[in-house]
Amino acid sequence: MTIVIVGLFAIFVAFVCLARRNLGPRRKKGTLIKTIVVLGPGGHSREMVEILKLLDRTRHVFSFIRPSGSTSGVFEDVSAFKLYGSGGNSHPWTAVRTVPSPHLSGKFPVRGIATLVYSFLRSIFVISSLNADLVISNGPGIAVPVLLATRIVNLLLARKTKTIYIESMCRVDTLSKSGRILRPFVDKFVVLWPNLAKYKGTTYLGSMIHTPY
Repeated sequence: MTIVIVGLFAIFVAFVCLARRNLGPRRKKGTLIKTIVVLGPGGHSREMVEILKLLDRTRHVFSFIRPSGSTSGVFEDVSAFKLYGSGGNSHPWTAVRTVPSPHLSGKFPVRGIATLVYSFLRSIFVISSLNADLVISNGPGIAVPVLLATRIVNLLLARKTKTIYIESMCRVDTLSKSGRILRPFVDKFVVLWPNLAKYKGTTYLGSMIHTPY
């Protein structure tokens, strides 16, 4: 176990060293906002399409993080919406990256923890290499390692990447597991139902999206 921990720490340090080569200049006033969109399976991606319709696409250039090995309904909805680049135009920064979905429940908790650790390390590498201005997520499992990794990269590399977490429309009375974990660590935590405004640090915006299920 000690060897495994030391090995993971060594990998983490290597990621940080590589990331320092990608610091680059920060965004200048008037330039496009480099925005990472975290996608989840099924309804999460459909909700995200509705959320992204509210953004001014002439001001953003998008990259995406999706779960590894997931193909159905995760990226098709967003790519069909032509969110690549500014106003649907291609841009050199745009990319699609994958991160393993963390699973802590089930019959094999050790395997689940190993997946979570790998997912977190992979997220650190992806976040550090993309060097975004903004990361947006609406609640899938991979939001946890990705947004926590963003916080860590900000601290280690003195970056100022902002994070927005939007709780899923299906969460009416209680926060999701992802939401409970991430609420203290994101810059803006948005809820879409008044019952969720009771949680400290949340911002209630009402029914800002309409998702046809």
